[in-house]
Amino acid sequence: MDFYNQPVPGTYTVDWKQWFDLPNEDGSYIKVIPVTSKQASFWVVAYAIIVTLIFAAVLRMVIDLVLAYFPLANSGNRVIMLVAFYNANNPTTAALMMLDYVRRSIFSTRKKTEDVPENEEEAKPDTPKPPRQTDWSTLYAALALMLIAATVVGGSMAAQFVVSAKQLTKRHATRASPDSIFYPNFTEVLSNKTTSAFNKIKPIRASAGFQALGRYETSRTRLADRVKLQTIEGMSGDNITREYNYNYYLTGYEMGLQYAPTLRYEVTGNCKTDYSMYSINRNGDREWYTSDPDFSEGFTPVQQERMIPYLNTNPKQASGANGQTIYQNPDDIARDGYLFTIVPYTAGRFTYRNTTNTRDPWYLTEVNPIFNSSRLDYRYQFGGFYHIKRGRPALRCSQRDDFSMNGVTVGNAYLLSQIPGLKISEFLRDQVLTTEFGTSPIVQLTRNLGYNSLASAVFYDPPSSVFDVSQANMTEDIFKLVALQFLYSREAVRNIPLLYSAIKTSGLNITNLAAVNGVVPYENADIILETSEVAALSVLVLIITPIICALVWILITVRRFGFQPAPRADNQGPLARLNLHTIGLQATQLYRCLDETVSGQRKWAGRLSMTPYIKEVDEANRKRNSKGDLEEGPEPEPFVLPKLVPVSRPDKRQSTVSNQDSKTQDTNVDEVRESEEDGPTSRRGSRINSDGKSLKGNQQYDIVLTNRPPAANTGSGSSHVKWGNIGNIDSNIYNP
Repeated sequence: MDFYNQPVPGTYTVDWKQWFDLPNEDGSYIKVIPVTSKQASFWVVAYAIIVTLIFAAVLRMVIDLVLAYFPLANSGNRVIMLVAFYNANNPTTAALMMLDYVRRSIFSTRKKTEDVPENEEEAKPDTPKPPRQTDWSTLYAALALMLIAATVVGGSMAAQFVVSAKQLTKRHATRASPDSIFYPNFTEVLSNKTTSAFNKIKPIRASAGFQALGRYETSRTRLADRVKLQTIEGMSGDNITREYNYNYYLTGYEMGLQYAPTLRYEVTGNCKTDYSMYSINRNGDREWYTSDPDFSEGFTPVQQERMIPYLNTNPKQASGANGQTIYQNPDDIARDGYLFTIVPYTAGRFTYRNTTNTRDPWYLTEVNPIFNSSRLDYRYQFGGFYHIKRGRPALRCSQRDDFSMNGVTVGNAYLLSQIPGLKISEFLRDQVLTTEFGTSPIVQLTRNLGYNSLASAVFYDPPSSVFDVSQANMTEDIFKLVALQFLYSREAVRNIPLLYSAIKTSGLNITNLAAVNGVVPYENADIILETSEVAALSVLVLIITPIICALVWILITVRRFGFQPAPRADNQGPLARLNLHTIGLQATQLYRCLDETVSGQRKWAGRLSMTPYIKEVDEANRKRNSKGDLEEGPEPEPFVLPKLVPVSRPDKRQSTVSNQDSKTQDTNVDEVRESEEDGPTSRRGSRINSDGKSLKGNQQYDIVLTNRPPAANTGSGSSHVKWGNIGNIDSNIYNP
């Protein structure tokens, strides 16, 4: 829950061409562009894609470093891991593949012993299997590659979240539009309270109080953390006394001051019960309260009537020589604080509850002397057995408002010009803040809200004219007053465009203090409004993110097409290894080397590139007719293709391949088979071989590579050769 309303369009600025400084709580600023929230969602998606492209380039750079510096140590496992890492589609796939190699290096390796013959068919049935042994070399290498890939994945995800969600959209806030800034000249309007201008402004100004009232009811939990109230109970003779100390603070950031986010507005106040202001029976059955002994200034008498209880407040004032009312001047306020009085209008309210023994001075009761249950007079038939006592004490209050910034503190809003470094507009400093905080807002709030300013007033039942005094609480009443003042003060600046702008359409000739020659200057709209309809996008992120993306991809492009280190015969050095592994371990080059080894023909071009190709396309392909048979034409060159073949037993797969290899040498086939522990044949179920036949049950299979065309490859008569050392592929690459 926040304290903000949703401004209507037109009160705030939404224009990507109008950059402005958005303040942070610590006083720093960030340059932002205001756009609608709908437009911001497209910007966020676009920049998430850009960040993804950046990390794709980062991954490319990481792969280059791995290819140049990853130690192979004459290990087939390390070589195949490097091939897997290099040819993975994305870092997530690479990380998962390396995780699988971690598992294999721990659970799928065994110690090599001299007792086990190379041909497993010659092994005795009772020969024990070699003990399991962790392949630490493979494990460390797999962990290193997995960590690298996982770091890239995590960094990419974090960057997308941080850049798009947090760094790009700084706040849902923007500046107020100059066209919506209107602040009336209250001195001019209030000088004649019979004019239509006064009647127009009064409800608008009162709505600020009701706005605070609505937020009070929905923000009680948060208010308890911000508004502090201390209660001190005592006795003065037979009278119960209460003293309240309250305090809270607001910052310029909370109040919406664009160029004074670190301005601190701190309020401390004290209220004490004062029985001396009360004069009983001064005017018949009415109670009279006065703020001075001569009764030259008094309050409306409290009548014993059936009406809702309320509060009356009055700031300290006196009458001048010409009868003009004189209030405190800035020097008096700086010295003594704001002085005002709160009088409770609770006496005489009927109730069925007896609170004589309680300690609440505003709601003590006594027997109602005029109550007579036998009388049918309308004035008394709904009366209670009790009513609230006369002589409820008033509260004399003093409140100090301190404004501080950059180590300088002033005692009221009239002295804000004495704070060095305060950059708010003169309009806000000299007109708005002095008017809104020229006296305690509690005085204005009690007058505008009437009964609603008293928390206990809700326990009055209009139909029966009975007040449930047992639910009333003086401390709750004071807390509500202070909390309303906090909420009102928090929105005082933002209410200029949100509330007073309605006066512009009233047709009344009212002076706008914000305007200069009829136009509101841009600097007078230095107010920040919160709204979910607008998003403030960081200019820095908008500019630097695509620049970084362009730079890294330029580096990748230059590396691939512009900078290629010359091959070296010894294949030594980081640059030579990078060039060798970049080309030689590419899946396309591995297939090219394998196909030429199997076919015995050097038919591929682009032998030193990432994209080898066959120039003689017509001789390498033939079409099939509608029946699936090859059409007449030259016999196509055989290419290496995978095929699934059955083996008799899992422990005879290697020997079977070796036997076939020793019997047939006319066709070169290379085998790539899954490991004994986790190959594709370890699962039950249906499989489809290269001939389209379903393979079921526990039959074990192996994947081999054949150079026969798919239609003619039945598996019979195909020969197999053992996989050569992949570390020797450099001789094939650099001898085109």
